[in-house]
Amino acid sequence: MIEQVIKVLENDGFTNITHVQNNFGLDFYAEKQGKKIGFLSTGKIRSIGTDMVQKVYSGKNYYGCNAVILLTLGDLTEEAGQMANQFGIIIWGKDRLEKIGINTKTKNNNSRQKKKRSKLWLLLLIIPVILVAVLVGGYLFIGQDVLNVCKDISSIGDISFESKDVLSSIQEEYNSLDESKKKLVFNYSAYENAMAEYESLFANINGVNNLIEKYTKAESLTQDEVDELNRKYDALSDIEKEQINKYQLSQATALKSLEKCAIQGIKQIRSQLKNPSGLELLEVTIKEKDTPGTAFVYIEYSGTNSFGARISDTATLDVTETSGDGFYALALISPYESANPDQILLLNFSQYLKLNSREIKLDPERLMNNL
Repeated sequence: MIEQVIKVLENDGFTNITHVQNNFGLDFYAEKQGKKIGFLSTGKIRSIGTDMVQKVYSGKNYYGCNAVILLTLGDLTEEAGQMANQFGIIIWGKDRLEKIGINTKTKNNNSRQKKKRSKLWLLLLIIPVILVAVLVGGYLFIGQDVLNVCKDISSIGDISFESKDVLSSIQEEYNSLDESKKKLVFNYSAYENAMAEYESLFANINGVNNLIEKYTKAESLTQDEVDELNRKYDALSDIEKEQINKYQLSQATALKSLEKCAIQGIKQIRSQLKNPSGLELLEVTIKEKDTPGTAFVYIEYSGTNSFGARISDTATLDVTETSGDGFYALALISPYESANPDQILLLNFSQYLKLNSREIKLDPERLMNNL
């Protein structure tokens, strides 16, 4: 029957038809359109069990075939049929073979030749098993643990945020296999695709969480940065939003300690203006003092004074997170406006310059939005 099948394949355009000498799960393989197809005949066996299915599947992996076809005149047991479907093995039974022109009828006068072939098949079956058992430790035997992994991968189903436990369990099962058995997990690429799809679900979520982590550590934020985080969060689906820690989200955009200090100074300046709503911040820089939650803030601003005139001015205030400067008059004087050298040393601006802490530039828009 094998020679008849080969003749049909040649007529159908198959090339590089190669007989397998050692019969590691296949009788021969052939190529067409860049695909390698393996073939195994079950001979006269009438009841095809799982061992034959395991054998042809092992041959597929051993010879690197894209697909394998089991040639049989018999019937597959229920378990063998399920396993063949699971492994994606193509079955060419009697009806299929006859359709492609294979003579499946046997003749009584060929009994001697059949016996000879039976012995040859027996040798071909026994020798590879012995060789493989010795050389590769039972490579042809797939084992229930491998089948369990294959089955679990095939039953993954649709990927969602709830798929984590299923995927983790499969990975643990796979990792428990030795290296030779891992090669027999024929559908592991399906698991890798499922993992990639699962991880892609978190792409937008990770983008938001990365900003939350970054902004939580920042000493100050701009309004653009706050808007960016809010925009990315709002773009998430309801299911994605459930994966975000709402407390961490609020903390990331909350006012930082130095921003709170600056706002106390800004409020104090605004209270002195005839038209508080006309206050415009031009530049705000701040230096933290030795005590946490206290700072000197330097503010350039414009606004309407008590006489109704539009002015631009500066102020350096000694502030905390909860209170403004107790000596507001000194805050409005720069060293260049004082004629008293002793007074210059006491001015906020002079102390601001002498502070060794790093000067941080704050975003006027964010500060005004949080007054």
